[in-house]
Amino acid sequence: MKVAILRGHTVNEWEMQLYEPLDSKVDLTVFVPENNRFDVSNINIKQIRLKHSSEVIRGIVNIRNAYGRFRENKFRQSDFFYHTLREYLAGFDIVHVNDFMRAAYTAAALKEVLEYKLVMSYWENIPYCNIFSDKTTFLKDRAMNKIDCFVAYSCAGEKALLLEGIDKEKVTSIYPGINIGRFRPAPRDKDFASQLGVASDRFTVLYVGQFVSWKGVYNLIYAGKILKEAKRDALFVLAGSGAQKGTLQRLIRYAGLEYYFAFVDFVPYGKIEKLYHLADVFVLPSLPKMTWQEQFGMVLAEAMACGVPVVASRTGSVPEVVGDAGLLFTPGNFWELAEHLTVLQDNTRLLEELSVKSRQRAEDHFDARQNGQRLLEEYHKVLKT
Repeated sequence: MKVAILRGHTVNEWEMQLYEPLDSKVDLTVFVPENNRFDVSNINIKQIRLKHSSEVIRGIVNIRNAYGRFRENKFRQSDFFYHTLREYLAGFDIVHVNDFMRAAYTAAALKEVLEYKLVMSYWENIPYCNIFSDKTTFLKDRAMNKIDCFVAYSCAGEKALLLEGIDKEKVTSIYPGINIGRFRPAPRDKDFASQLGVASDRFTVLYVGQFVSWKGVYNLIYAGKILKEAKRDALFVLAGSGAQKGTLQRLIRYAGLEYYFAFVDFVPYGKIEKLYHLADVFVLPSLPKMTWQEQFGMVLAEAMACGVPVVASRTGSVPEVVGDAGLLFTPGNFWELAEHLTVLQDNTRLLEELSVKSRQRAEDHFDARQNGQRLLEEYHKVLKT
């Protein structure tokens, strides 16, 4: 069985963990564009690089076909290496795409010529959320009916697809997978903490992610202020980047919380588990938007696999990811967040209980080997249809 993976310009290590256990069972190839946004050097799957110069040359050689695609494409940059993939995807049994992006649109068009099965991983958990983007609606409308199997990354995503009228026989849900052998409980690495400039002997609350409005990071600062006023000591470690970092830093200074917060700019994904090992609690305070709510939260699964208790906002797919292995709070309710942190700081027994539950839940639901096997079963199933 030959399977091609198309992830647009966002091929990444964390999502490829689900596929890596399949590499010995399936002839896997992931196609990586030359301007991919993430480092892929540590992905243990065969890679083929897509080059714009080669695409242009192929388009010139096949000028009539290129003109036809130009007329078909209502929006600029609709296709994704169409001419290159028309050559490279010949002979593949399955092409696996992600959401309704350009790669899915192109793969759907080439399916008619190359006659492979088309599988789509689906992150969204809000039905019809594409309607607010004309381009995404265009891409989706032309790809939707060509998909042979939808693999939703959450039960909420599966329900959203069914609400849109997708045949239930075409839809399944499989959680993303993580390497639970790598992400596992371990003591704090004091040398690593020292390298980051983070104290290793304080009650530590960790956030890993983007510094953008819908991730709700401001609520951590408000919760930190509540803890300070209650004469409690805690260190909030914020790891990530984003447009709002400067504003977050100003708010921390304005609230007099410099002692309570530390920023970590960049930790390679190959060392990210060491960051989780520094934490007593992991927090994901995401906020819902009109067209987006937390789709899964890979950081939740990674933290849980490391045995770190999680506190997260009750939005999107978060409740089904956390289950009974963590504490949930109303999105935006920083008082409730602060209350949960206080309870965990005071109750060592509860902290240890949630640590054990977190690890067990990760083993039961997010093991890449287990979930990859389920994906392989779907591949075999779709080839029989």
